[in-house]
Amino acid sequence: MKKFIYSVDRNCPFCPAVINYRSLPTSKIKKEIEVTCNDCKERICYTPKVESVYDWKFKGENIEFTYWFSERFKGEMFWAVNEEHLIYLEDFISAKQRQRSKENYGMMLVDKLPQFIKDKKNRDELLKLILKLKNK
Repeated sequence: MKKFIYSVDRNCPFCPAVINYRSLPTSKIKKEIEVTCNDCKERICYTPKVESVYDWKFKGENIEFTYWFSERFKGEMFWAVNEEHLIYLEDFISAKQRQRSKENYGMMLVDKLPQFIKDKKNRDELLKLILKLKNK
């Protein structure tokens, strides 16, 4: 189940304090949130930063995965768990020649990737998307 975490990191307009707020994961979609300054107690509405979190059930326990790098691409979800994963995908996509390993019966991690990532026709657009995600 997809949930959202809303955060605000701003200077209070009424006093010199810094407002740091991070919500608990929620399924509610919000365009603005109201936060209270801890120093002057003024309430202010802000447009928050939004992170997507996926709530998974595993053996009766809730596990939350945050995809720091995710973006829609031609109706598919392109995502990376962290910067190392994003660089791995970038290296794979930008490779001119992709060779198979003889070990493990020729099966590699990249064989598990979705077809839209492996398609040569998407190479340039995906590399632009990766650059955009790196600069976020």
